[in-house]
Amino acid sequence: MKNQKFFAPKIIKNSVSLFCIISLVACVENSQVNVSESSSFSESKVTNTEDFKLENIERKWQTGNCKIEGNPCFTIEVSYPQFLDNNANSLAKINTAIKQEINHSLQGYQFEQNRNSENQSLDKIVEDIFFTFNQDIEQNNLLPNSWVIELKGKPESKTKNTLTILISEYSYLGGAHPNSYQTYLNFNQKTGALIQLEEIISEPEAVLELAEKQFRKIYDLSPEERLTNAGLFENQLVLPENFAMTKEGLIFLYNPYEIGPYAAGYYEFQISWERLEGLVNKK
Repeated sequence: MKNQKFFAPKIIKNSVSLFCIISLVACVENSQVNVSESSSFSESKVTNTEDFKLENIERKWQTGNCKIEGNPCFTIEVSYPQFLDNNANSLAKINTAIKQEINHSLQGYQFEQNRNSENQSLDKIVEDIFFTFNQDIEQNNLLPNSWVIELKGKPESKTKNTLTILISEYSYLGGAHPNSYQTYLNFNQKTGALIQLEEIISEPEAVLELAEKQFRKIYDLSPEERLTNAGLFENQLVLPENFAMTKEGLIFLYNPYEIGPYAAGYYEFQISWERLEGLVNKK
């Protein structure tokens, strides 16, 4: 269990946007609403890296009248890597975890009562999102616009024992501004297990002290200045929800709203393994 004194509470990525979502005309079978043009696209590309053979899965769904500017249009795009090695059980586990994270992220745009299965296909999730949004625009007669959800995953870093995937999320759903969110997935290469930060940190208080020193250095704060001068909500730092394991050290990433407002953007910095010696287990 996380020590709440040191670790950041999990933020709900789409809670702010959900209430300002405006829906679009969808093409859903047996629907009683107006039907408009709808399309989907899928593609896969195989590439070879120094260490792995990768298949990049690309999916795109679109609904509404997207050919004419100013008409309602909704586009959802997803891309993510899958590792090709039938003999590696660990890579199969990593592939499954990546797909589950993509599905989970997209499910965040469904209304809660519709998130009825962890095994929903991407097509089903998109169909539900389009149908729900369409009902909303029909009932509220809201102005048309262009909406977008993008989820893009890629290999980010690799060490002797670990593999890190970055999933970047971007959305515009009719609110005052778009939203973005990044998720790091760190895996044990030998087992395929997902690595949690609290599993590798043996001395969280000492690591947090190092993190604050590095934060002050990166964001040009003296030891006496308040952290709020760099835009933080509070005058204290917590260990992040997202981190990446690289050859050089640990990257700490804080998403918008996690420790600071949207306008502050992302906070990100790296602490070297040398400075973390004796405080973490590199797995």
